[in-house]
Amino acid sequence: LAECKRMNASMQNQKGNLALHLAADSGHLDCIKAIFAAANGREADILSDNVRKMMSTTNKSGLSPAMLAIIHCRLDVVVWMVDLFDKQLPCVINDQSGATVFHYAAAAGCIKVIRKLYSVFPSLAEQPIPQTGV
Repeated sequence: LAECKRMNASMQNQKGNLALHLAADSGHLDCIKAIFAAANGREADILSDNVRKMMSTTNKSGLSPAMLAIIHCRLDVVVWMVDLFDKQLPCVINDQSGATVFHYAAAAGCIKVIRKLYSVFPSLAEQPIPQTGV
C-alpha cells in the first residue's frame, strides 16, 4: 500500500468502506499515513480537501473511519487523527442516530480513548445517549 502512488483512495467496497475505513478499523496507522500521503500527493500530515472528504465518508453503517478506530479502541490511530485535525475532526461527532464518538468509546470500554477525546472535545460528554442506543 505504501508504494501505491496511483491508488484510488476514494474507491469503496460493497459495504461502503474506503481503504481508510479498513485501515482505521484494523489499527494500521502506517497504512492510514500512506493513504493520506497518496490522497495529498505528498506528506501524510497535511489536511487537504481529499483527506477531509475521506474522513467525512461514512460506510453503509453510517460510520466514519475515525468512528471505526474509536469503536475498536485503536488508541494510536485516534490520537494521531485527533492531533492532526486539532478539534476539527470531521463527520465523527455523531452517527445517524445521534450517538457521538464519546458514546462509542464508552460502550467499547476504551478509557484511554475517552480521555483523549475528552481532552479535545469536552462538550461531547454532555450529549445524551440516543434512544436507539449505541
